[in-house]
Amino acid sequence: MNARCAACAIDFEQKQATQRFCSARCRQRGHRGGAASRSAPRPGLVGVTERELEQAGRLDTRLGQMAVALAEKLAAGRDTGSAMAAVSREFRSVMDEAMRGAMIETDELDELAARRDSKRAG
Repeated sequence: MNARCAACAIDFEQKQATQRFCSARCRQRGHRGGAASRSAPRPGLVGVTERELEQAGRLDTRLGQMAVALAEKLAAGRDTGSAMAAVSREFRSVMDEAMRGAMIETDELDELAARRDSKRAG
């Protein structure tokens, strides 16, 4: 039976009907800091990915949802090193494709750094 972890909000397969957390780490996190509410932003890579896609207006696209699913897979960390590397490359590729052409608000410091780098290069 599939369920959503009460701490990290990742889907997992329950071994017992009463299981609320996907791992011992999430169980500890849930008991120490309380379970994450559904309205609260998701933690870590998944939350950052959702926020970036939402700001760009791409969260509800096919590529946006694929990027979120890959972020969840990376955040779960249950794969071997080589599998994580492959998922990481795919995530990067999907995010680049999803964000292509999106108008994103840039930080003024980022713009200054980009101008400084272009002056140094040329």
